[in-house]
Amino acid sequence: MKKIYEKYIKRCITLAKKAGGNTLPNPLVGCVIVKNDKIIGEGYHKKFGFPHAEVEAINSSRESVKGATLFVNLEPCSHYGKTPPCVDLIISKKIKKVVIGMQDPNPLVAGKGIEKLKNAGIEVVTGILEDKCKELNEVFIKNIIKKKTFISLKLAATLDGKIAEPSGYSKWITNEKSRKYVHKLRLFCDGILVGAETIRKDNPNLNVRKNNKIIKELKKIILTNSFNLDENFNIFKDADNLYFLTQSNKIPKKFLKYNILKFKNFIEIPELLYKNNIFNILVEGGNKISYSFIKSNIIDKFYFFYSNKIMGGKDTISMINGNDFFPLKKPFTINIKYLKKLDNNFLVIGYNDLSL
Repeated sequence: MKKIYEKYIKRCITLAKKAGGNTLPNPLVGCVIVKNDKIIGEGYHKKFGFPHAEVEAINSSRESVKGATLFVNLEPCSHYGKTPPCVDLIISKKIKKVVIGMQDPNPLVAGKGIEKLKNAGIEVVTGILEDKCKELNEVFIKNIIKKKTFISLKLAATLDGKIAEPSGYSKWITNEKSRKYVHKLRLFCDGILVGAETIRKDNPNLNVRKNNKIIKELKKIILTNSFNLDENFNIFKDADNLYFLTQSNKIPKKFLKYNILKFKNFIEIPELLYKNNIFNILVEGGNKISYSFIKSNIIDKFYFFYSNKIMGGKDTISMINGNDFFPLKKPFTINIKYLKKLDNNFLVIGYNDLSL
């Protein structure tokens, strides 16, 4: 039975991912309903405030769900939020068995949904592909337990760790497949963070594009103390989603109409962003910003893209640059989880297990 359970939980995870970052601050959830060894209904939580995955699956069912088995990657909710409790619907539809990937870390749920289902006489199986389910909702888990924003760092470099020529020119270090992958990463975020230098140098749009079409706008978080930015840059076209993260007490008057987030120390940033309803960001800053975030131990996940190019040169720009370094006897280490080949590029994905 375990292989069958895993098969349908994998399908739940696949469905859940279709929502991208649209469910934030809610988790990613997919649901499959099986009866007589065939799928009769499935669905996923599409957007914050929309019906939950269990409701979507039940409503999509081609026949009665009475006596069926419901598969879901996250414990069904048992409390009233934007929508009614899913466990009440499951019970009322006389579903026979519920197979769950992982328990909900939310204290409002945390086993209460499972308990309610069992008390109603429904067979409950838990812990199926639990690690995969936790990885799927790693953002939600950090948000709900630590009340902090999940922060990922993305860097693209040559094989010898260079990110730009001495002039700052960097188009293109990596190939098209790698660049498309970055937009997939952005899709699951609600914010993207860069420094003011990146704005001045590249004038980016900081959104999600597919086939050169904008498919999602993100909260644009600009790290700056100088505010040396012209309002003709592209980011200012989306003023409602524009945030300035700064340590400065001198904010130019013309910038006060935007969202200003002040901090003293970098370790304050994850909590500060969370309090401002930003839940999952991708840091795409330069080598100094990358160093500051790593040194402050506030990166949760790392995406290092490497091309098949070698740049060399003593004045070329390295991927990480700070005033000091991590000695080999006490290095900053990353728990590498995946290696992905992207044609002649490759991607290293890892975690900081000790992030604040």
